[in-house]
Amino acid sequence: MIRKLISSLQKPYPLNIDFNRVLPFILAFGFFISIFLIIFQPFGLNNYHSPDKTLQLIGMGFIVTILLSVNLLAIPKIISSVFSEDRWNIGREITWNIWLSVTTILGSSFYWVLVTGQTVSAAYIYRASLNSLVFTLFLTPISVLCVMSNYMRSLKRKLERAEEVTRSLQSSQTKSFTHPLELLSETGKEKLKMPVDKLLFIQSCDNYANVVRQKNGSTTEKLLRSSLKNIEEQITLPFIVRCHRSFIVNLSLVRAITGNSRNYTLSLKNYPTPIPVSRESEKQVLELLEKLSN
Repeated sequence: MIRKLISSLQKPYPLNIDFNRVLPFILAFGFFISIFLIIFQPFGLNNYHSPDKTLQLIGMGFIVTILLSVNLLAIPKIISSVFSEDRWNIGREITWNIWLSVTTILGSSFYWVLVTGQTVSAAYIYRASLNSLVFTLFLTPISVLCVMSNYMRSLKRKLERAEEVTRSLQSSQTKSFTHPLELLSETGKEKLKMPVDKLLFIQSCDNYANVVRQKNGSTTEKLLRSSLKNIEEQITLPFIVRCHRSFIVNLSLVRAITGNSRNYTLSLKNYPTPIPVSRESEKQVLELLEKLSN
């Protein structure tokens, strides 16, 4: 039972910390909090009277916005090793959701104490901590249900899309591209030439680019002193693309695509290890694979 639980918590889960997605949510949620408190006056606010009450409630939404901005925008940048898209899983997502809720509640509580002039006594801190603990115990099963529900939806969508593209690839005739491909190191002193249909992928390795290709019936690797970005700028063929921050892949050699709730992976012809596809690249990769299979 415990092993199954641990195994479930370690399943891949999509990480949502993209600035363009998160910022609108933060602003909308902060605005919603202010409007909700002003209109409905929950938590006994209808019994609280002050000439500055409306401004204080607007301030509550502002504080929530700041707290969420710190949590969702700043912290992932500061401890980026923890917020790795490739290692994010269900357990981390549940823990992160609970952390967001508890820190937002505690921060909002102390804001309210400051603006209303209440005394921050040991008894108040005890009550606030106890309320946070009770809320956490209440929130945990809700967070688990929400995360698992989203996991199942995301997994179903990814698997269906992966199966659709794989069927299309396997039912189409294999296209052969024999264009010559030449790659240069950043200094220009190293040069690597090959037919494009022999290139499998290129992987970033610190200050080097590891070029993995087929040669004389076997897989060989060649290191070029170059960034992946420099290599990417040299390639003009539309079916050789950056599919991940660490990989450039030859899509003409993809034979199958698989997926989990977090991302897709590509299976290449005559190569056993799948190549990851980042969420930012998946739309482009899938569209190009469909074009190649038609």
